[in-house]
Amino acid sequence: MAHSSHGGEVRPFSVNPEWKETVSTALFDLELESRYRSEFFGRARTMQFGSVQVVRFSSSAMAYRRLIRHCKGDEPQILMSIPLTGCAQFEQFGRRIQCSRGEFLLEYSEAPYEFQYKNPCDFWILKLPELMLQSRMGNTLRYCAVTHSADQGMGRLLQDYISLAAAQHFELNDSHHKAMIGIQMADLLGATLETQNDATQSTGSAVKAAHLARIEKFIRTNLTTEDLTPARIAGECGISVRYLHLLFKESDRTLTSWIRELRLLAAHELLQSRGSTHSVAQIAYTVGFGDHAQFSNAFRRRFGFTPSELLKKA
Repeated sequence: MAHSSHGGEVRPFSVNPEWKETVSTALFDLELESRYRSEFFGRARTMQFGSVQVVRFSSSAMAYRRLIRHCKGDEPQILMSIPLTGCAQFEQFGRRIQCSRGEFLLEYSEAPYEFQYKNPCDFWILKLPELMLQSRMGNTLRYCAVTHSADQGMGRLLQDYISLAAAQHFELNDSHHKAMIGIQMADLLGATLETQNDATQSTGSAVKAAHLARIEKFIRTNLTTEDLTPARIAGECGISVRYLHLLFKESDRTLTSWIRELRLLAAHELLQSRGSTHSVAQIAYTVGFGDHAQFSNAFRRRFGFTPSELLKKA
């Protein structure tokens, strides 16, 4: 039953319980609140592309809240929301933004947030494991609760690719091909974020971020090379070895640990997407581990299970 407002205070209206269940299934657990009097409607069409989920999501005016009790320590996810109609208001990490058609925003699943729109809205939503984006971009939280362009360049290409892939989803019967499409979506999202400048950074921090992005990109594209020495990385990126170590000291991680992290993240993704055609040893060598046992031990410490266990699951 709907509630009325008294003395200028807007009181919530009841929410369709089926819609609450639909939202929890398609995205994750959220508190729903209808603050605006209107006839309710809601639709959510979910499509799976390997580890990446695409949702065409539309409803009447609504507010969604991710509370601390919802952040249960599950595998962290990143949501990319692209408004096709309407304007969304979003708040997370103390940052409050508005996101309209031609833009997109990222939401982090393991921190409270609020997402609302005062008029009916239609969205593309991309849901992917944080690990998948982290292996491409490093620290993903710096891109959350910030508006990014979906109307030009790589952002426009990504939006068009999501739309095209969704249109062909039910024509694709090969799960391997769907997983490949999901990986390409993650690649496009990473490339989009990489090409869009963060206007909130100071000149000094922007220069450091640019150096780190260049270093991370070089490492990611050369993971199969065991000879990823500081001297080689610094030389390829046009900086001194001393400055290279200083950059990583300020980011609270060592160069060696970061290279290992990228290799483990790449292995995790390969085991999920190519597990049926590659052995654990092949994947270990593919991401630059020369010792199979060392790889298995490092993988178990990082993820809590062995590569073989993930391979069976995949």
